[in-house]
Amino acid sequence: MKVWPERPTAADAEAVVRGYVGLLRAGRVDDAAQLVDHSSARHVLSSVWRAASEAMTDPDDPIHRRADDWERDLSWLGDVDIARGVRWSETGTHLCADVTYRGVRTELELSFRVTPAAAGWVVAGPATLW
Repeated sequence: MKVWPERPTAADAEAVVRGYVGLLRAGRVDDAAQLVDHSSARHVLSSVWRAASEAMTDPDDPIHRRADDWERDLSWLGDVDIARGVRWSETGTHLCADVTYRGVRTELELSFRVTPAAAGWVVAGPATLW
């Protein structure tokens, strides 16, 4: 995971979040989990899958054909992204990103926090917010 000796700038933390999502998009879930202080990759994937499949109302959308194998075939992650703007909490300790699927905003947000750790500062998360 990326560790800073001092509190990272907003741009540094946002770059980690975008890197995390970029690795997810590439299906590199383990690498994404290594970029942040991560709790449960399966929980995040499950939430992103649910949000993406609920966002697509067209029953013929290919995401619905993956309902039985979304964990095994991660190619659908290539269509997942985050909205352009990342929002910071008033305290500057948490940042949230809206999850999109094929450009459609879902009801899911990924929430990360900038937190002190034994070796310095890290970006932790994400929590999944509905």
